[in-house]
Amino acid sequence: MRNGQIQQWCRFHHGRRSLGYAALILFGILLSVWFHLLGPMLTLAQTSTGSVTTNEAAPFNQPGFYPIQQNLPADLYRPTGEWVGRLILPRVEQFQQLQEAKQETDWAWFEVYHAPTANRALVGKIVRLGWSRDPRVQNYVKAGTRDVRFTPDVKRSMATGRIHPLRLDGRNQVGPLQSLAGFRPQDDVTVVLAGDITVEGNGAVTPPPPSIQSPTLRVSREPLLETGRYVALVQFVAAIVPPTGYNLPAQCPGGEPCASEFFRVRHYNPKTKRFDGVEAVLRVPQQPPDSNGVFFSTPRDLEKSPVGKAGWYVYGAQDKNGMFTVQALKPRSLFQLVPTDVVLGRSKALEYIRYQNWADTPPRKGTTQSVLVTERGVQPNAAIAAWQAGFNKNTPISSHALVIHLFGARGGQGKLGELGPLGTYTGHFAYGLAEVVRDQFTQEPQFDITYVQIYANNNPGIMSGVNTWANYMGNLQRGKMGTHPVSDILVKLDTISNSHFETFVLKSEPLKACALNFMNGRMGIPAIDSCSK
Repeated sequence: MRNGQIQQWCRFHHGRRSLGYAALILFGILLSVWFHLLGPMLTLAQTSTGSVTTNEAAPFNQPGFYPIQQNLPADLYRPTGEWVGRLILPRVEQFQQLQEAKQETDWAWFEVYHAPTANRALVGKIVRLGWSRDPRVQNYVKAGTRDVRFTPDVKRSMATGRIHPLRLDGRNQVGPLQSLAGFRPQDDVTVVLAGDITVEGNGAVTPPPPSIQSPTLRVSREPLLETGRYVALVQFVAAIVPPTGYNLPAQCPGGEPCASEFFRVRHYNPKTKRFDGVEAVLRVPQQPPDSNGVFFSTPRDLEKSPVGKAGWYVYGAQDKNGMFTVQALKPRSLFQLVPTDVVLGRSKALEYIRYQNWADTPPRKGTTQSVLVTERGVQPNAAIAAWQAGFNKNTPISSHALVIHLFGARGGQGKLGELGPLGTYTGHFAYGLAEVVRDQFTQEPQFDITYVQIYANNNPGIMSGVNTWANYMGNLQRGKMGTHPVSDILVKLDTISNSHFETFVLKSEPLKACALNFMNGRMGIPAIDSCSK
């Protein structure tokens, strides 16, 4: 398999019961925006360095590369959330002190990047992030809390380059927040706080090192894993020569010299609804190869990609020189409620889903496609209108769908490849949630996709938990968009209304059991496989 992207939607009705589900397939065929040729890319990664090192060490992958104080135009760059920050693992003695003094069950430090207006004084400070005192929440946390002891198998796995939460080894009573904060070797996990947030305590707020007397933010839902502090909607115009003080990257996929990381872009103009707004220069850094020698992304020919005709959402922050540095990319066209193709009729719809979805992936390398699939034999425009109406796109109340996520192998040979015996690959499956929201730049209805990932320990450092699309797919350091074929199916069930969608999806007992396995997986602790039963 190779890589790229496709969208697809469908509706089906079986017998008397309307199951009417809509599906959006984001199908990967190695976006050419990332890699022109898979072979040369992998070969260069292998031969250009004597000992392949992890890309974690790159300066632009370090939290300290981006100052807390940012100076970005508020109308062009929007915060990625209301409460946004970085998780920091507390020391063992700090955790024990609070556990004894305040019976705190699970918590982590939280460096505040963004906060609501009423709490703006907390920006740049480190506070405690803990759970709501609600007994139901505490029962949930207790069920997901474990002592962590690495086995010899885990240590052998670490020797192969897989990232395990080494800092948690030997700790007692590690809960969900600690497991998130301590998953990687450094404190580099950016999150958006979800649900109702309560600010508790009047302790003095000081810069690092933090104090256990600091205020506490209490949450009742697991934080959302995110990439970047700000997001903007731009169109890439042209690559430019690196500004003074910056150089071309030393390593890259493809031939030398490496492509420039700097681009002239135009911002989206909400008045004209075109990309004729403010021009700017930003950086899309060339990521070094990972520990397997694989480049996860490259800026080469980004401005030429057909995927970007409708613009790109760029996620990131300014470096110390004020240069906006992109940490994740998301193509706008992939999330619009306008399909590029329509498949009509039950037999054709089933054939497409069963056989054509994953067929002929190499020729589609570097492309995106939106396919509305419906059993109703109506005209394409009528099918599109009916499907869009089902999402209440003209109301401020958003609609929801269930996401079914799959990806395949990136291909390649030897250490750089992923194919198993007889050219097979185990792939990956996960659920997620989709919501139709109004885009903050264009005001058009769009899909907002999050993944609820159960993910094994891995070399790039992808984490289990609730991931935004930008964090799981679009992240330039470890996202799947540049390396794997991916299929995301959005299933809209008529039986799930907006009013009880959250109750149906988030509060059902089977998914609660799976959620506990997410936590255990993050901590490297064996868990009962209740998700498969």
